Amino acid sequence: GLRRGLYYRDDDYRFSYLAGDPANEAFLRGLASLLDSELLPQARGSHDPSVALYPDSPDWIDALEGRLSAYHPLRLFRSLHRFDRQVFEKHACFLEPLPPEYTLLPIDAGLCERFSDLAFAYQLLWGGTQSFLAHGFGYCVLADAELASACDTAFCAAGWAEMGVETREPYRRQGLARQVATAFILESLRRDLEPAWECWWENAPSQKLAERLGFHWLEDYPVLLIDLAG
Repeated sequence: GLRRGLYYRDDDYRFSYLAGDPANEAFLRGLASLLDSELLPQARGSHDPSVALYPDSPDWIDALEGRLSAYHPLRLFRSLHRFDRQVFEKHACFLEPLPPEYTLLPIDAGLCERFSDLAFAYQLLWGGTQSFLAHGFGYCVLADAELASACDTAFCAAGWAEMGVETREPYRRQGLARQVATAFILESLRRDLEPAWECWWENAPSQKLAERLGFHWLEDYPVLLIDLAG
């Protein structure tokens, strides 16, 4: 049950979520065995040979670090930000005109077909583009018909829409990430969803962009990352 220990993973084994009682010795032994015998070996042969354990309490990290020491796990931190609609509406809720070679578009089936990067990401996060288009949404900027920047839903449930933003290197530092993120937030509000923002704690550009969009830092929480690439 939930109070004794709960384990959930996505189908690609890369993100695992832990909740319940981290002092449950039998559950910890079983989880460590599952990771060691099944999940980590499968992740080793995947496109991204890593597993991230997201706990509901730092005590999970303390309990698992030693048991997984052979894999040299890294204790990293995620920065969680909370959206302030008043700040967004006062300072950031507008879309600036783009140069003529740039086009801001909602992500649809045609764009997913056209750009394999989008289809690949939605296969990992949503199980396919059809599921993404049915339950999620996003915006992108095209630069002379090339995908330059995108902001879309990493997940969308229970009144929340977690946003992921990515801009390709040649198009960075041109304000495109702010454009697609602003469009995403406006669409979230239209759907009565609260946008959510997370990033790794050392990602200063992401934190700065979050602040410009009306988010404020809430907390840093630990994540245990096992990188099997070495």
